[in-house]
Amino acid sequence: YSNSYYGPQSEAGLWNAIGLASVFGGPERMAELIEKALSQANWSDVQQALSEDDQVSSDPWAAGGKAYPWEGACGGSMPGMKSSAECTVMMGQKRIAEVAQFYLDQNITYEGKLTRVLWLQVASAAALGEGDLPASLRLARQASDLEWEAVGNMLPTSTSVYFFPGTAFYGVLATRLAKAVQQRNEPVSMSSLDMLQQHAVDSLDKCLAPAGRPKLSLCLLARARLGNVPMPASYKSPPVARSSTELYLALLSNYNGGSEDGRVAKEFCSEAYEEANVASKST
Repeated sequence: YSNSYYGPQSEAGLWNAIGLASVFGGPERMAELIEKALSQANWSDVQQALSEDDQVSSDPWAAGGKAYPWEGACGGSMPGMKSSAECTVMMGQKRIAEVAQFYLDQNITYEGKLTRVLWLQVASAAALGEGDLPASLRLARQASDLEWEAVGNMLPTSTSVYFFPGTAFYGVLATRLAKAVQQRNEPVSMSSLDMLQQHAVDSLDKCLAPAGRPKLSLCLLARARLGNVPMPASYKSPPVARSSTELYLALLSNYNGGSEDGRVAKEFCSEAYEEANVASKST
């Protein structure tokens, strides 16, 4: 991944991380946002968002997209004033769009596509924060599609990750939503469960493909949790199919291959580490 053309692309990655953290704010906040979005969702709109084949705009921040321009005072102390978190997201989106537009104008395709992925991820998170589930899914799907499309320009240089891949973002989001739908067990939302799970499998399989990032722990964990999901007859998995046990073993290999035989993973990813450890010994 090259910064040789334009150094501020690193800044775009930082603003992406700041924007996602500003919206999600941790596991409890994420759970609250998902519950709110599910409770007020129009499920026919959700199914449409999952069914339609969107074309990714070259400049999704322009007319027709969620622009989140940064302007005006912040702090939320007056009626109509944006909160500090909302202003942070707007500032970040403005800067990411500027960087992406630079690449578009220079016809630097690979970096341009993946910088648009950064913008789409934060836009999806912001839409979820507003309770707009169809828009969140649509934007996240576009991020995943654009990430995979970029493979045609250049393969990832390693299994490390500089930015959060669009395939991982959408796969994890769809997985979390599917799990929440299962827990709610309401007929109106259960009608979308199969589609959410299938979209999650498709995006995570692309993440774990040889042309993706086949050792990315996030995708290994999410795909293992999904298990065996019935897919359409026409579906062809990019990577070689692996069982949940094999995926958990690959995840443990990542964890234990780090410093001090997994100490960091045990400390900072204790739930996932224990889950993988137990699951890998269950068969």
